[in-house]
Amino acid sequence: GRVYAAGRDGFDVFDKDLKPMASFNNAAKNASSSFGFEKVDVDGNGFVFMVERTTDDLVKFSSDGRFLNRIPTGLRSANDIALDPAGRIFLSDTSTIAVFSPEGLPLKKMKANQAFGITFDDTGMMYIASRPFVLKVDPGLE
Repeated sequence: GRVYAAGRDGFDVFDKDLKPMASFNNAAKNASSSFGFEKVDVDGNGFVFMVERTTDDLVKFSSDGRFLNRIPTGLRSANDIALDPAGRIFLSDTSTIAVFSPEGLPLKKMKANQAFGITFDDTGMMYIASRPFVLKVDPGLE
């Protein structure tokens, strides 16, 4: 396992013992981001997805830190990002969960009530941190 940390200038990668492995300090500049990133997730192929701090755009990087794509999300205040086992990208704000294909194409928007965090289990079930509950949901995207 690796740990990824997003920040103002880019992102860092750490090993399972939190020893630095790589630092991509020019990632924000390369993606034309003035304020950097929040929220990060990585797919099974090593592609890094982050949320741009001021636009809530989804920004995709290769495993070696190369900027690949910027995807407008239409969200106003992203709270979390998660990838399901099929590589689809889920981005939550307080009232919406937007779903994108692995290539960044919009697939679906779901209404949510205070969706502050999302994650998936290995079967594709989605867990939503929704104050004061954690909800288990089948996203229905087969």
